[in-house]
Amino acid sequence: RRKPHYAYELTPEAERLFPKAYDELLNELLSKLKGRISAEALGEALSEVGRSLAARWTREDSPSEGASIEERARRVLEMIELLGGVAELRAEADGWVIDSRICPFAAVVSQHPEVCRVVASLVAEAIGEGYRVYGSCDRVEWPHCWFKLAESRAGG
Repeated sequence: RRKPHYAYELTPEAERLFPKAYDELLNELLSKLKGRISAEALGEALSEVGRSLAARWTREDSPSEGASIEERARRVLEMIELLGGVAELRAEADGWVIDSRICPFAAVVSQHPEVCRVVASLVAEAIGEGYRVYGSCDRVEWPHCWFKLAESRAGG
């Protein structure tokens, strides 16, 4: 037997048809937290969640020490999938790009864009030192993000 030739994914409209009480819960929880703590404290807490998940998932499977940037990036794809997202990796002339076509927190980021920090910090933590990670989140139609991975240069 072999793998199927086609991959299917739900459209944003179909995704909304599946009930997810945790979306409503997280939206409400974040709204309440915003009324109680500073935006800076909330942002740092969300970043810490991403770092913690990456550290835990990296420890559980295999250490990233000695892994190539491509191997680390492929591990990030798995982490994004564990969160419920869909991402792909592509090579570019000056590095790698992780393109998260389906955001794992799509139902939340439109009301609480700071939640994007969870995935951004997860990516940075999983990629590790020696690499620059920068990205962008697009929340216009259906939320998705991308992250550019490049080797750090001495002095830069």
